[in-house]
Amino acid sequence: NDIGMVAWILDMSTPEFPSGRQIIVVANDITFRAGSFGPREDAFFEAVTNLACERKLPLIYLAANSGARIGIADEVKSIFRVKWIDDSNPERGFDYVYLSEEDYGRISSSVIAHKTQLDSGEIRWVIDSVVGKEDGL
Repeated sequence: NDIGMVAWILDMSTPEFPSGRQIIVVANDITFRAGSFGPREDAFFEAVTNLACERKLPLIYLAANSGARIGIADEVKSIFRVKWIDDSNPERGFDYVYLSEEDYGRISSSVIAHKTQLDSGEIRWVIDSVVGKEDGL
C-alpha cells in the first residue's frame, strides 16, 4: 500500500437486517508510516465518507493511527523556536512556534508563516502550517 488508509465495502447480516446490507469500513494502515495522516490520507478518508453518504451506507472507522504526520519535516523541526507563555515555567504552555528571520529565509518554502515584530525590533516568522519539502507531509 502507498497510502496510510484502506477501505472495504462489506455485506453484513445483523438482527435488524437478517438478509444483510452493505456497509463501508475505513481504517488506518499501520504498516504505512504508522497509519499517520497526511494530505493523501485526508483526501482518501473524505472520498470514502462522501461515498458512504451518496450511497446512504453506514460508515465504520477503525482508528489505529499515530496522528497527524507532524515532525517529519526535519528542515523545520531542527530550527523552530517556541514563544513560551512564561519562560521560567514551560508547563504553562506556549503562545506560538516561530522561525528567526534568517531561518525563515532559508526554509520559507517549507512553511506557511506570518511576520511579527517585537517591541525590541526582533522579527519573528510565526508558523501557521508546516508544508515540508517532502511530498505528502
